[in-house]
Order: sequence, then structure tokens, then C-alpha cells
Amino acid sequence: MMKRLTFFFAPGLGLALLFTGCASVNPSPDFADVAQVAHDHTGQKIEWIQHDREDHEVADAVSALLKRPLTIDGAVQIALLNNQGLQATYEDIGVSQAELVQAGLLKNPTFSGVFRFPDRPPSAADIELSVAQDFLDLFTLPLRKKVAAAELEQTKLKVGNEIVNMASEVKEAFYTLQAEEELVRRLNLVLNLNQNGAELAQEQRKAGNVDELDEQNQEMVLNENKAEVMQAQTEIIADREKLTRLMGLWGAATEWKVADQLPEVPALLPPVDRLEALAMKQRLDVAAARHEVEKLRQAVALIGGTRYLPGGVMLGGDTESNPDHSRVTGPTLDIQLPIFDQGQAQVAKAVALERQAEAKLRELTVNARSEARESRARLQAAHDLAQFYRNVMLPQRMKILQLAQQQYNFMLKGTYDLLQAKELELETERSSIGAARSYWIAHADMERAVGGTLRELPSAITTR
Repeated sequence: MMKRLTFFFAPGLGLALLFTGCASVNPSPDFADVAQVAHDHTGQKIEWIQHDREDHEVADAVSALLKRPLTIDGAVQIALLNNQGLQATYEDIGVSQAELVQAGLLKNPTFSGVFRFPDRPPSAADIELSVAQDFLDLFTLPLRKKVAAAELEQTKLKVGNEIVNMASEVKEAFYTLQAEEELVRRLNLVLNLNQNGAELAQEQRKAGNVDELDEQNQEMVLNENKAEVMQAQTEIIADREKLTRLMGLWGAATEWKVADQLPEVPALLPPVDRLEALAMKQRLDVAAARHEVEKLRQAVALIGGTRYLPGGVMLGGDTESNPDHSRVTGPTLDIQLPIFDQGQAQVAKAVALERQAEAKLRELTVNARSEARESRARLQAAHDLAQFYRNVMLPQRMKILQLAQQQYNFMLKGTYDLLQAKELELETERSSIGAARSYWIAHADMERAVGGTLRELPSAITTR
């Protein structure tokens, strides 16, 4: 009996082995593609922690970066290595790669056995055995693999886009914290000035040189300054914890320090020629949307090609041993008749999803172009304001302070006038810090809007 069944299935099993013999679940090459694109877009490396070895390597790399004051590049690198949300996103690559392997596998053959026992002689049992395989599955396998391959490429692009967005978010959080800490340093300088002013007012009040109203006004200025410092310190705590969360740090690793101060705003804006074209080329969410459209087009072709055979085509062999010891053996064919369900609903659904994906792609491209233009305008405005403070406002305040100091030395201005001039100069410095922070945040947002760095990238995700 088994020899006869082998006769019917040898060709089919040979084809099955031909299509599925090399299948393996190994997402490492696909993650390597994502890692290369992440490096091109962010300048940093990523690591997918799947074993203890990678875990120890990441821990050592993070520890080394935290031993010295944290820079913007160090913060981004730690987040891309250590953020557990990103690690969870990397698993999408493994899921999609496994689904690609699954799409390349044939369904297992179905074995059936029927045993019938007579109620009268002859007492031999009637035995029927059959094996069947869905051969429609074999013919649709290449197209199924194309759909799954498109899904994998889309997943890789989505993961890459998450990495770019994470880098941008870390930069914004880092620049905000840097500016906040620098702001507190300036506020403390103002606080020292107001402390001196309040002490001077108390002494002058005792000497009868000022009245109680002047003393209370100076005390009020000091208290307002103290409240402002406390509020800024509270904001530092929140900003620091946000950056700590993005970097995935806890325990002793949270005792990091930010390096230096906010970088100087460059005199010239970075080159941003052909900004919209650059965004269309670099933005990974746009590329992922294109792959979504391609995947659904292939799905429409697959569903349309098999709509009249929704249940498949089962081809196999059957053998039956009768009580009279005779045996009947032959092929079997099972086809579901498309009388009620002709696949029209599935086709309509697939076509609607394809049109929906195309509309979403068009919307995304329009929005991406707009975001690129908007980010360019915001960067220009922030750059102009920062330059205005640095080149006009600060020099003017310093000149006023210098003149106030000269008049104080010649006893033409009083102590309060000098303190006020110094306080106003520090206030302008605070505003200048805020303008610089706005510039660097706008710079990080512009990188996100164009999908990474402000230069054309040398590589793209490889389609396998």
C-alpha cells in the first residue's frame, strides 16, 4: 500500500523539497541592512540584543560612554543601543523574516484513515487510507513569497524610521536639558546680584537712605528670582528624567552629567538645497508606504488569481482494503466548487486596501514635503533670532553695562543702577540661551523632517 502512495506523491514531494529545502529563519542579514541604514542616517550604530553576548557588549559600551561627561553623540548612541522600546521594535524584523520563511513553505500533506468493521462474516475490516496535498499551494508559492518579501522590506523601513525619530527625540531632549542647566547658572548669577541688592537695601534702610517701600521692592525682586530658580530646577529634573528614559538607563547609571554647554549657533545655515527632493529620497516612512502599496498590489494579484478556488486543489492517493481481501487504489481530487463564494468579497477588500494605501502614500508625500519646508523656515527663523541676540542684543547690553560701570566709577550712577544694568545683561544672556536652544531643536527637527542627515545618503536598504 505505501509503495503505491509513494508513486502518486514522489513528483509532488520533489517539488516541495525544491521550493522549501533551503528555508531558514535567520533575520541577521536583514538586521544588518537596517544597521547600515541607521548608521547612514544617524552616524551611530545599533545592536539587536538576542543573547547574553550582545547584552554584555551593549552594557560595556554604555558604561564606557557614561564614564565621561555626556555629549549629544553619546546620548544618541546610548539610546540607539539601550532603549528597550527600540529593542522591541527590532523584533518586528524577526517576525517578518519568519513570515517570509513561512510563505515559502508548502502546507503539510493530509493523511486520512477510515476503519470499518462488518456486523457479519466475513469479519475482516474494511480499511481505507489516503494522503492528499494542496497543489494550488505550490503554484501560488512564488507570489506569496513576493508579498511576504515586500512586507519584510516595509518592516525594515519602519524600524529604520523609528531609529531616525529616536535620534531626533534624544537630540531635542539633550539640547533642552543643556539649555536649562545653562539657564539655571545664569539665574543663579542674577540671584547673587539681587541678593546683594537686597542686603544693600537693608543697610540703606537702617541708615535712613531708603524707605520701607524701596526695601520691600528689592526683597520682592529677590524672592521672585528665587522662585524662578526653583521652577527652573524642577524643569531640569523633568528634562533629565526624559533623557534618562530615552537612553534606557536606571540605577547607578542615572548619575550621568551633561558635557559643556549648548554649542554655538553657526554663522551660516547648513546647506539645504533641494530640500523636498532630499526628504523624498531619505525619509524611511515614505519608502515604507511605497512598499505597502507594492505589497498590496501583489496581494491583489494573488487573491485575484485564486478567487475561484478558495478552498484549494487537493490531489492525492487513496487505497482501500475490502473484507474480501481485494484492494482498490487510485488518485484523489478534491476541489471546492465556487458556487456561493466566488472570492468577490476578498478581491473587493484587497482592491480597497490597495487604493487606501495609495491615498495614504500621496498624503504622506504631501505632508513630508510640507514638513521639510516648514522645518527649513523654522530653522531660518531660529537662526536669525540667535544671531540677532549674539550680534546685536548682547553687544548692546554689554556696552550699556560698561557705560553704567563708568558712570558708577565717576559717582554719576548709584549702586542700584549698576546692579540693574548687570541684571538686564544677564537677562539678555538668558534670552540668547533660549534662542540657541530653539535653533538646535529646530535643527534636530529638520533632520527628522528630511529623514536623517542633511546630505544625500550613500546607501539604502537592500531588497532581498
